[in-house]
Amino acid sequence: MLGHYWLEERIGTGGFGTVFKARDLLIRRPVAIKTCELEADGARARFAREAELAGVLSHPNIVAILDAEIERDVPFIVEEYLDGEDLDETIRRGGPRSLQEKLRILDGVAAGLAHAHANGVVHRDIKPANIRVLTEGTPKILDFGIAKSQDAAAITRPGMMVGSAGYMAPEQIEGRAVDHRADLFALGSLAYELVSGQPAFQAPSLSGLLDAILREEPAPLSEVADVPLMLEALVRRALAKDPEVRLSSADAFRVELGRLREDAAGEPVSAWN
Repeated sequence: MLGHYWLEERIGTGGFGTVFKARDLLIRRPVAIKTCELEADGARARFAREAELAGVLSHPNIVAILDAEIERDVPFIVEEYLDGEDLDETIRRGGPRSLQEKLRILDGVAAGLAHAHANGVVHRDIKPANIRVLTEGTPKILDFGIAKSQDAAAITRPGMMVGSAGYMAPEQIEGRAVDHRADLFALGSLAYELVSGQPAFQAPSLSGLLDAILREEPAPLSEVADVPLMLEALVRRALAKDPEVRLSSADAFRVELGRLREDAAGEPVSAWN
């Protein structure tokens, strides 16, 4: 037991602690519980920050934070329990297969990001492993553990690189100031991988991977997948090295996706090139 939550099974582990499927004995509903088992003040501060930032967000494409407590000196966050699977697992299996479904997932992620950004929250770790696709198809953004508020001081030190290799924007790698446009770069990386089945940036070493993000352009999407040129152009703009050249907002990304989805509903992909 943690508070009035009965821990049923362990479903994952992370940098802070363990994730359990649990049952809320008061409301009698399934929930997910994330514990923070690290005692370092920095880890606990970051864990508390996740609850604080994600807790102010309420959107169909963002995992809902239901509660945050401390039991026997163990902080834990209670989230809605999500069925389905993480997007990285879906991509690894070769799905989803239809372009319409891929565009729908991207639209949901962009919608969740637009809501977060409108509330001053930058996720900073958008990647397929942090997107849960429910059984009925809705994508949910997970893990605000390294998110930051654009209206408050960050926990990370200036010059510190924060994020996941392969999806970080150049300004994250260089430890420069980060705003919502870093999430748009990560969204571009996610879109490239979702559509093509392969990461936008690849290298045999971490240093090589980071250097590729800073200095190289990924192979054009049309060379690795059967996609419309409009989608290739959208992803290329999201992956611009310079934040000033990048797409201005997640809503702008959604506008372009909307046009693509309308075209996808009426014509085969080959007709768009």
